Amino acid sequence: MALLGSLNALPLEELLQLLAHKEGALEIWNLKDIPATTLYLKPGYIRSIDQCGKPLEALAARQMESGRLGLLGQPLNGVGL
Repeated sequence: MALLGSLNALPLEELLQLLAHKEGALEIWNLKDIPATTLYLKPGYIRSIDQCGKPLEALAARQMESGRLGLLGQPLNGVGL
């Protein structure tokens, strides 16, 4: 399934809820102050995050996305998305 659109129309938090039970990669680009980012999803959680084609260390991923995407490796449901 391919999705293309603006996060203004569907906020990232809502998009992740829709994808919570899917497996695959979500590529995000053209966001102010955030480099091109790929989220690798497993059903129920974010498995890993790459920025500019390079994997982020788990701590850096948590610091970058804490409060915005939930915590790396944590369930997507019920984390205040």
